[in-house]
Amino acid sequence: MIAVQDVHKWFGLLHVLKGIDLEIAQGEVLVLIGASGSGKSTLLRCINGLEKIQHGKIVVDEMDIHKSRTNLNKVRQEIGIVFQSFNLFPHMTVMKNITIGPTKVKRISPQESKEIAVQLLKRIGIPEKADFYPDQLSGGQQQRVAIARALAMKPKVMLFDEPTSALDPEMISEVLDLMRELASEKMTMVVVTHEMGFAREAANRIAFMADGQIAEIAPAEEFFKNPKDERTRRFIEKVLAV
Repeated sequence: MIAVQDVHKWFGLLHVLKGIDLEIAQGEVLVLIGASGSGKSTLLRCINGLEKIQHGKIVVDEMDIHKSRTNLNKVRQEIGIVFQSFNLFPHMTVMKNITIGPTKVKRISPQESKEIAVQLLKRIGIPEKADFYPDQLSGGQQQRVAIARALAMKPKVMLFDEPTSALDPEMISEVLDLMRELASEKMTMVVVTHEMGFAREAANRIAFMADGQIAEIAPAEEFFKNPKDERTRRFIEKVLAV
C-alpha cells in the first residue's frame, strides 16, 4: 500500500530524512517511535504530501505522491491524517466539521454526508454531540471527532501524528480504543506515538527512527524483547522506565 524509496528531506541546511526505505502492506499497522527530532512527523507529512521531498519516491496505492502532475487533492482523499492538535474548525459544529470534506471535496450529497457523519458519531460514542462546537467538547472528544472527520473521506490509509500527546491522561484511552478498533478492521495505519502499550498491542511492526534514519524495524513482540540496535535498546529502556 505504501512504498517509500530512498527518501531525503532537507529544511534549508538541516538534513531531516536521510535515505528512508520502507514498505507497508495493505492492512498493516506500523508504529514509528524515536526521540523528538528524529524525523517521524516529517516522514508522515511527506507520505501525505504536506511536505515536499528533495530526493526519492513515495507511492501510496499506486499514486506517486511527489510527481509534479499528481493531484494532491485526490491524494488527501485517500490518506487521512490526524495531528497532535485537533485542527477542528472552531466556528463549525461537529456535524459540519465531519460533512464538509465529503460534500466539498468528494461531491457527496449533503444528505448522504450527514448519514455518514451520524454513523461515525455513533461509532466514536458521541452521537448526541452533533450540534456542539469544538470548544464545548473535551480534548478526547475533539480528537475522536478529528478521527471521524478523516474517516468520513473513506481513506485507504490513516496517518496519526502523536494523536494523544495533547490529551489529559484520562482521555488518552478513549482515543487509543478507537485506533485499536481501526487496527482490528485492517485499516492501513502509520502511527507516531509514545504510547508503548498501544504499540506493543496494535502494531504489526515497529520502526525506531534516529537522526533521520530507520535504525531498526521488527515485528512488535520481537522489537521489545530483542532489540538489535544499541540506540533502540537505550530508547526502550528509557521509555519503559518512565
